[in-house]
This record gives sequence, structure tokens and C-alpha cells, in this order.
Amino acid sequence: MSRILTVRAHPRSHVEKVEVRGPDEFEVWTRALPDKGAANTAIARQLAKHLGLPPSSVVLKRGGASRMKQFEVL
Repeated sequence: MSRILTVRAHPRSHVEKVEVRGPDEFEVWTRALPDKGAANTAIARQLAKHLGLPPSSVVLKRGGASRMKQFEVL
């Protein structure tokens, strides 16, 4: 059963952290640059670590070039 997470991204940040904003809403800060998907990959990894899942189980579904993103947890 998959789950959709809504994420507000903060690329190019000075810290790396994940904050829970609601049941399926997160805010993620990453040092990665928003260049060639680097920030998206870093955010997916941070979410997976926060949720205690392998990185391959968190997949970007929408918002590749936006601060508001949707990730699917497989």
C-alpha cells in the first residue's frame, strides 16, 4: 500500500533537517543545490531516513522543479 507525502523543499540550506507539519506533510531542508535533481534526490533520502525506510522506497511523483513536491512511499 503506497502513501503520498506532501513536502515543502528548502534547497541550498545551511542545515539538513526534516520537520513534520501534518500526518502526510513535511518540510525538508537540504544543503543540496536544485541542479539536475540533486536536491530532489537528497530530499528523498532524508525522508526515507526519517521514516526508517530504504531510500528506494521514496519516489518523487510531482513537483520536480517546484518547492512543493509530492513523494510516493512504496
